[in-house]
Amino acid sequence: EKSRACLCINNIEAYYAGIGEKLDSWVGMEEYTSPGLNIEELAGTLDTNRTYLAAYIKSTYHMSFREWIAGLRIEYAKRMLVQQPELTVSAISEASGFLSLSYFTKIFTDKEGCSPSKWRKNSSSAV
Repeated sequence: EKSRACLCINNIEAYYAGIGEKLDSWVGMEEYTSPGLNIEELAGTLDTNRTYLAAYIKSTYHMSFREWIAGLRIEYAKRMLVQQPELTVSAISEASGFLSLSYFTKIFTDKEGCSPSKWRKNSSSAV
């Protein structure tokens, strides 16, 4: 029994390592900016199932799938706010994968402590 338990744990660790590599590659291609993305779609892309993927994200990043995706999108939006000052906050919200400007603004403000436009202004004056 004990050796079977070890084998299962080793298999899970190997499986998680595989998910991690695929996920890193997916993140590197900025696929998280795809609007309306859900965990089932991502699990299919990564050749896994939603349960394993959700468990992997929870154990690795200590957050839910939705929180993790929103965080990636906010970081993407922050880069765009600085690098592309000619774009409106609305255009950046859309390009980052948010379906609604109000949701983007709320999530951004919760995470950064100020609105995207104020964050942009503060960041550009700091440069």
